[in-house]
Amino acid sequence: MIGSCSTFNGTLNSTAIVRVDGIFNGEMNAEEGVIIGEGGYVKGNIKSSKVTIAGKIEGNVFCSNFLELTSSGKLLGDVKVKTLNIEEGAIFQGKCSMVQQEPIPSVAKDTENDNLPAISTEE
Repeated sequence: MIGSCSTFNGTLNSTAIVRVDGIFNGEMNAEEGVIIGEGGYVKGNIKSSKVTIAGKIEGNVFCSNFLELTSSGKLLGDVKVKTLNIEEGAIFQGKCSMVQQEPIPSVAKDTENDNLPAISTEE
């Protein structure tokens, strides 16, 4: 935990959940999750399985599972995420790419529609 009266500069690696209520400048890698409290501010990139943002982030977020941006949250940066939830009132400025943890299975040919007439493009 980075408390409301604390500042951290550098790279943080954790296998547990990290909570930021103060100021964080740098790179953050937290396997289990990251929580940015309402008074929390992060300037840098975050990589985690789950991220909840109620404060402000200026940086990119890679989230292999679930990203939640609460109504008080501000995210200024690009996101790569599996699942995204943005509450009304939140601010998100950046690009979002949805990623899959598992490969997408190939689509089998739909044989039910094989007997439908072809659509003509001639006028």
